[in-house]
Amino acid sequence: MIATAWSLLPPLVALVSALSTRRVLPSLAAGGLCGALLLALEHEPAPVALPLGVIHFVQVGILGRVSEPANAQVLVLIALISGFVRALEVSGAARGLTSSLTAIATSPARAQLATWLSGLLLFFSDLGNILILGPLFRPLYDRMDLPRERLAWIIDTTAAPVSVMIPVISWGVYIIGLIEATEEGADGLQIFLDALPFQIYPLLSLLFVPLMVIIGRPWGPMARVWPRPDVVDTRPRAAPDGLGPGAALVPLGLLFVVGLGVGLHQLALEGQLTGAGIRLSLASAYLAALLALLAILAPHGRSRRAIDAFQEGLGRATPLVVLLIFAWTLGEVCSGLGTGPYLARLLGPRVPAPLLPALVFGIGAIISFATGTSWGTFAILVPLALPLAMDLQLPVPVIVGAVLSGGVLGDHCSPISDTSLLASASAGSAHGAHIATQLPYALAVGLASLLAFGIAGATGSAWSLGSGAVVLLGVALASRWIRAHDPTGGDAATGDERGRRPDAHG
Repeated sequence: MIATAWSLLPPLVALVSALSTRRVLPSLAAGGLCGALLLALEHEPAPVALPLGVIHFVQVGILGRVSEPANAQVLVLIALISGFVRALEVSGAARGLTSSLTAIATSPARAQLATWLSGLLLFFSDLGNILILGPLFRPLYDRMDLPRERLAWIIDTTAAPVSVMIPVISWGVYIIGLIEATEEGADGLQIFLDALPFQIYPLLSLLFVPLMVIIGRPWGPMARVWPRPDVVDTRPRAAPDGLGPGAALVPLGLLFVVGLGVGLHQLALEGQLTGAGIRLSLASAYLAALLALLAILAPHGRSRRAIDAFQEGLGRATPLVVLLIFAWTLGEVCSGLGTGPYLARLLGPRVPAPLLPALVFGIGAIISFATGTSWGTFAILVPLALPLAMDLQLPVPVIVGAVLSGGVLGDHCSPISDTSLLASASAGSAHGAHIATQLPYALAVGLASLLAFGIAGATGSAWSLGSGAVVLLGVALASRWIRAHDPTGGDAATGDERGRRPDAHG
């Protein structure tokens, strides 16, 4: 039964279940249990195989994955990062990092660029990014008569695309853990770093925001919400938290210094920086950063709040930890069944190798759109796509980039995505309006990414990203030209020229 059509059943069960129920966690469990039963059926008759399959699922799958030292370290690290990030958010330190940027936002264009830059700075948490920036910039957008849908689009577009590219936060640790569990002996960090130039959709999304702010003009449903004087917020502004940028910059700076120092120490001791050494560096760095944050907050009477938030963050990591365990289990049974080699033999003669990255990107976008989760999409596709790439001798970084890009694209477009829901709520926009105004922009970046992945599949070159950037530059220029020649006179631009209302600049 190994390496036959039956080997496709576990991932298919997980995929169909996820698409139909929109619940990734039980879908991964169902796929893993199905695979364990198939493995048991190879050696035992059906009546005996059923209980043995369940035992195999628990013992070799769940407990076996958790008991591996490397995997256990990943789980602890994810919890530690989640706790630190939550403490940084709740204490007000993260808000202090970005609040100073609002002072330079003296025009509509600068307000949008300040929002975009703040999203880049708050790289450590996608949801924290959204929850902080929405309330911070919403009064500014209202005073400048900028649509709240515009704010929702920018904070949504700078949340996941930034976080998915950072290897030292929970996103990166999670993805690296999936890679290393899928391919035994693989250097997950190196593969992740090599895949950065091929995270085409996140990179192009981050580029598209300043292109549209500086060069382009609003188009599609976004143009129809411009201007919106009826949403001006006349409520009194909240008092500042009283914490400057240093409250976050000092712990984050210490995180970098300690992580680098411990990493260099491990390198000197062992002659190479192993996965265990990297995880030790990160755990030490986040612990030092937490202690520094508590010391900074103590004079302000906020250390107790930060400790409570840290504990809350540990609890918030539980769903991610369980998701990763079930993803590892599904990958383990697929490896035992030979799913990857069979899929390679099945697709190899039928699908041209250069098209596979674009195909993986599209499949990832569909799964993520239907389930509303990029993390769940990674958990389903990484155990399938990596073995496929290796068996067909495709560039692994390109395939990894395609999986991650597809997951983020679908998450952006999905009305049931948690980031999209929080972005609309945080910005004060109706959720349907946020999805309607963001969707054309996300699809434009998605089509540009699809072209770039086609070129990357043929060449394996990171320069394929440039083709997508050229397409988006053309979109921005075309939107400017069309608005300039609009016979209705609607040059309600994104930047300083928009509106010409007497109160447009506050």
